[in-house]
Amino acid sequence: MDTVKEIMDAPVVDGWHVLPDGRRIILGNYVKLGDDVTLGDDVTLGDGVTIGDGVIIGSRVNLSDGITFSYGVKLGDDVILGKYAKLGDDVILSSNVSLGDGVTIGNYVSIADYVTLGDSVILGDYMNLGYGVKIGNHVELGDYAELGNGVILGNYMKLGDGVIIGNYVKLGEGVKLGDDVKLGNGVIIGSNVNLSDGVSLGDGVTLGDDITLGNYAKLDNYVTLGNGVSLGNGVTIGNYVRLGDDVILGNDVVLGSNVVLGSNVNLSDGVKLGDSITLGNGVSLSFTPCQIIGERSGMWQVDADGQIIRFGCIEKPLAWWVENVRYITKHEGYTLQQQDQYAAYVQLFVTLAEIHKKYNVDGQS
Repeated sequence: MDTVKEIMDAPVVDGWHVLPDGRRIILGNYVKLGDDVTLGDDVTLGDGVTIGDGVIIGSRVNLSDGITFSYGVKLGDDVILGKYAKLGDDVILSSNVSLGDGVTIGNYVSIADYVTLGDSVILGDYMNLGYGVKIGNHVELGDYAELGNGVILGNYMKLGDGVIIGNYVKLGEGVKLGDDVKLGNGVIIGSNVNLSDGVSLGDGVTLGDDITLGNYAKLDNYVTLGNGVSLGNGVTIGNYVRLGDDVILGNDVVLGSNVVLGSNVNLSDGVKLGDSITLGNGVSLSFTPCQIIGERSGMWQVDADGQIIRFGCIEKPLAWWVENVRYITKHEGYTLQQQDQYAAYVQLFVTLAEIHKKYNVDGQS
């Protein structure tokens, strides 16, 4: 095991202390080595480096000034650590890891090969970073985080405890992830995005800039959100959904698969849309649309009182539809059977309106 005295007593050749077994060490001033420390070949220890007991350091490792290691740290080959880095107990850094200045790593952290951490990164306890992870400057990760291979995190972001990030995920600057957030493989998140506690994103999800997702929002696979989108608590979104810029979804909104919402759409709390629905720009709903799929697909929407009906681009009072549904469907080339079918739908809405009025189901006096 290596000691400061053994290294200092070794002959100096070209600025290196050469140990009896041929290993070369550069030792700065005021270096402290604990018991049972093992150093590889071509190791450089800067001024004021403090290494705890049982630390193992590979070859071609460069430790800058003021670095502090606790008990049981293991460093692979070709590791570079910036100034004043601090590593907790039983930290494992594999080969070709690079840490910037002022990095702080908690206890029981495992970092795979070719990981790069920028300046002032803080890693909590019990964390695993996969192969090739790149983390920018001033990033803070909580305890029990799991980052897959090839994850890229930008600058100035904060991730809570228990965050799980899949492989090849990319996060922009200023991202904040709450506790127990889960990101699937291939997720891409823009800048200044805030994901609250318990948010879950499936594989291939893409989020633009300036997005906020409420607690326990769940997005399935290959969902795309434009810039400035805001989702309330408990929102659930199916596969292959696309939301334009500045969409607002209230709490507990549910969107099925293959839904497309244009820009500036606003859905109030509890609205539920089925599969394959498209809403244009600026649509605002404070109720759950009634969706009826006939022989010719379409979505019928009814307001909370059952008095206004929209089908396609036509939005008219219920009484108008009663008088004109057959004319409209005939004019649009519907078969006689389809005309009867859509007339029946309008009569269904008449019945619903009567129920609304009789039982005050919308809660209004």
